[in-house]
Parts: sequence; C-alpha cells; structure tokens
Amino acid sequence: MAHTPALADLQNALADHVLGQGDRLAFLSAHLAVSPGWGKAERLSLHRNTSLITLTEALEALYPVVARLVGPAFFAYLCKDFIAAEPPQTPVLYRWGQGFSEAIAQREDCTSVPYLADVAALEWARDQARHAAEQVPLTAQTLRPLAEQAVAAAEPLCLALHGSAQLLVSPWPIFSLWQANQQDEPPQMMLDHGESTLVWRPFGQIEMRLLAPEKAAFLGALANGEDLDRAHQMGLDISSGFDLNACLAEGLQAGWFASERNDAS
Repeated sequence: MAHTPALADLQNALADHVLGQGDRLAFLSAHLAVSPGWGKAERLSLHRNTSLITLTEALEALYPVVARLVGPAFFAYLCKDFIAAEPPQTPVLYRWGQGFSEAIAQREDCTSVPYLADVAALEWARDQARHAAEQVPLTAQTLRPLAEQAVAAAEPLCLALHGSAQLLVSPWPIFSLWQANQQDEPPQMMLDHGESTLVWRPFGQIEMRLLAPEKAAFLGALANGEDLDRAHQMGLDISSGFDLNACLAEGLQAGWFASERNDAS
C-alpha cells in the first residue's frame, strides 16, 4: 500500500507549488484524486494562476504608483518574484507587502528607475498610516500644561510624532512623483533633487506634506527621541532661518504630534 502523506505535508507542498517556491508537481500529482474533465497538472495550474493573480492584485492595490511607473508586465514580474520570496504568512493580506521596497532596491533590473524603491516606501507609509490606531493629536491647548510641567521640573520638553506619522527622506522627488501620477497624464519631471515627505492620519484621512529639509531634520530628531531644544538645533544646523515657533504652530494645527508620549518607545 502506498504511503499516504500527512495533511500538513500536502498543504505545505501545495502552498510551495502555488507560490513558486519549488516544483512539487510530481509529489502532488501522486496524491491528488482524479477529477473528471480536468487533469491533475491543469488543476494545479489553475490554483497557481488564481493565487498569483490574487496576490498580484493585492500588491497593485498597495503600490498603484509603482505599478504605473513600470507598467503592468514588469510589475507582474516584480510581484511574481516577491511572492515567491516573501509569501503571505496569514490569510489576512492587509499587513503583507512590507518588504516590497527593499526587494526592489536589491534588484539589478530596477537600476534604470532608481527612485522606484523610495516611491514604494512612500506607498507603504500611506498604508501604515491608514491602518494605524486612532490617536488624538496634540493641540496648542494640550501642549501648554506639558510645557509648564517641563519648566517646573527643570526638564527638557519632549514631543512625539503622531502614532500614524511616517517620515521619509529620499534623494529623489518621491512626493512629486506620487502626486504627478494621480493625474491621467503625468507631466515630465526633473529628477535632480531629493524630497522629504511626512505621511500621517490625524483626523481619519491620510495626509501628506512636502517638508523643507530643516523641518524634516526637526521632525526626524523628535521621532528619534530627542528633546525639543536638541531637535530645534538640528533644524538650525540645516538652515539658520529655521523658525521653531512657526513649525510648531503648523504641526499643532495639522496634527503632527501625539497627545501622549510613549517613553517606552
């Protein structure tokens, strides 16, 4: 009597075959039941194609601008390799796809579009902001007692970015590239400069803002746990004209900061 493999072995073999992680056709064919009208290879091919299409569509929903920049054929090629290298680990797909920008950055066939990985990182940041936990932003009114407490304790004032906030600093104009590709006919663009972008969702809607380098340095310092004085100095190191009060007013109005600081982070 032929050995019957465990169900888990069959499931793992099917997953490997469907996701392109090895040729398991012979093993699976030996243990699949015969079905009228369909050969075993055809049935496995149907499962594989359906899975690849579903996962490619999931990645395209996450990275629509990346897909547009490279075209459908090359995007499908990128997805196929990514799916084989980093298949989803759970049936819930909304958290899958994080490593796509890193995978693009490591590919030699993407060197002609050197900004592509950073555009992918921007699109992932938008998805992260979309799914971030709700958090009340800091306001001028809620900042005042925090500042008074810091003064009374003779301690530096520390602020944290909003929990949905993602700061991206790129040598490429990723904000402008993303924005241009929201139009039916993207304009020609100069790619000779970098851009810093803040992505956040303070009031239920994803926001993006192009930041001057000194503002990006200031927010980056806060994100790294620096106190307000040190972050201010890092902004001044980029531009002697950095206006802390104006930046704070802008950020408080827009919801850049968290109402509570998590010191454990």
